Amino acid sequence: MAALNGSIYVADQGGGAISRIDGYGNVLGLAGYVGGATGLTASTATGLLYASGSAGLVSLNPTTGAVSVLATGGFDGLSVSADGTELFAEDNQHVYGYTLSTNAVVFDSGFIAGADGALVANLAGTPVLFVNTNYGDIYEVALSDSTQTLIADSGSRGDIAALDTSNNTAIFSQSNTLVRLSLPAGSSFGVTAVPEPASLALFGIGLFGIARLRRARVNKA
Repeated sequence: MAALNGSIYVADQGGGAISRIDGYGNVLGLAGYVGGATGLTASTATGLLYASGSAGLVSLNPTTGAVSVLATGGFDGLSVSADGTELFAEDNQHVYGYTLSTNAVVFDSGFIAGADGALVANLAGTPVLFVNTNYGDIYEVALSDSTQTLIADSGSRGDIAALDTSNNTAIFSQSNTLVRLSLPAGSSFGVTAVPEPASLALFGIGLFGIARLRRARVNKA
């Protein structure tokens, strides 16, 4: 799911359709097709949607339906920097950063076993990534030098990393449970915000802890 210019978009992995929906999940129109669409995000700086699919990492113009391939690979876990100029995507257990002006790789997290979902954040003035893994771990990765810090472990299986725009916290999936992470004062998650649909607001989230959160500045609800 992604939001762009006041519209909400969702990806249909099976059919490849990227559709515009309302807050109740009703389809309002078709933005285009991305074969095998999985991850989806958007940049207000470029006015484009970005998706991972069978062709790799692609951009989609929601007005014209035009699709362009940025990079080939098995991408997932897409997120965009706060200013909308850089796209981050997981591929082969690395998270790569692409500058959207040239599509050049400008960041490599290094190997993170089971890396999947990722979110960009400004942590008290320091740009970082939070990476969720299939092995139940959450890493904080510095964008300046790719230093990795394990901040949570002993989860079941991580996949999705998503922003809760109601209070600017992150939600990480761990199989059938979810973990919420909040940031200290002066920090924020620098991703393209997705409005919470009214239908999703009815979904009750049980928040369970991953064992041993290791840093006091990242709080578990």
